[in-house]
Amino acid sequence: MTISVVIATYNGEKFLREQLDSVLAQTLMPNEIIVSDDGSTDGTWAILEEYKTRYPKLFRIYKNEGAHDPHANFRYAFQYVNCDLVAPCDQDDIWMPEKLERSVEGMKDNVSFVFCQELKRNENGEEEPLFHTMPPIYKNILGNVIAGHIIVCRKELLNVFSVAPEIAFDWGLTLCAAADNTGIGIEYVGCVWRRHEDVVTSAFSDHNPLKIEKINKWRKLIRTLWLLMRGVYSKVMAHRLHQVSNVITWRIENRVAEINDNEFDVLKTCQRFVVDMEKQSLLSMIRACYLYSKIIKNLAEYRDASIRKKIGMASYAFCYPAMWWYDYHIYEAL
Repeated sequence: MTISVVIATYNGEKFLREQLDSVLAQTLMPNEIIVSDDGSTDGTWAILEEYKTRYPKLFRIYKNEGAHDPHANFRYAFQYVNCDLVAPCDQDDIWMPEKLERSVEGMKDNVSFVFCQELKRNENGEEEPLFHTMPPIYKNILGNVIAGHIIVCRKELLNVFSVAPEIAFDWGLTLCAAADNTGIGIEYVGCVWRRHEDVVTSAFSDHNPLKIEKINKWRKLIRTLWLLMRGVYSKVMAHRLHQVSNVITWRIENRVAEINDNEFDVLKTCQRFVVDMEKQSLLSMIRACYLYSKIIKNLAEYRDASIRKKIGMASYAFCYPAMWWYDYHIYEAL
């Protein structure tokens, strides 16, 4: 199988060389390295031209004209992919030598999406191991779980951007794999994920503004229902949920793998759940809370739990959609 490494750059001269060198040091070399630059004003483009000159058959570099976010820049770069497999790559991380080789080894016939483990490194050089498992679809519908820099996927998954053209690129890919049950994680630590003041893919601070209000789930549920009853509505949130709804509907209609009846029922329930969340009305939120708790009650971990744990899981699941809506509403108002 051939491999495309896809890199999105923007003012990344500080760490770019180290990342490019780590890609070039892979035990399984990619067949092409595609780079889309998003209008850098530092020395990033000069570095890319230098590597293009040194490796003319390997590097293809493009300027993405206009102002974009990192996800839009990745989606732009994906149109140039010619290989069977796609490995998104951030400009400021470091790949371990066997990242591609180990990921490709995990790409069996019924697998479309593989991710490795990683180390998070802060500006002081302190490292923290991060272990990820493949999220079931219900855990991935309100937010992304697997970051793009640890993913290798089949090119066919890029078709998700035809139905959800503005979704975060790694979220869209993970949603597809979760819906089809075709994603796996490998134990190999394949990436050093830098967190620094110049990062452009997300906020540098690990402080989460969604947690500024330390109130319990029932209070958030009541506040959410009260806000919805007053007609509070978020177009940003509706757009985000509409993208997710499109992905799930697309995967229901175009599954790439067989899933059992229970998995299909969960997928259909998730579809109804997202539609209700998108409406953002008092009644639709109550329905969404019920549907999410219904998903949880069908899981083996719920059926095998003690009575006390079942009560806790069920009550949290019932409140979770409203909690998410409320936190997102607060975040958007900041």
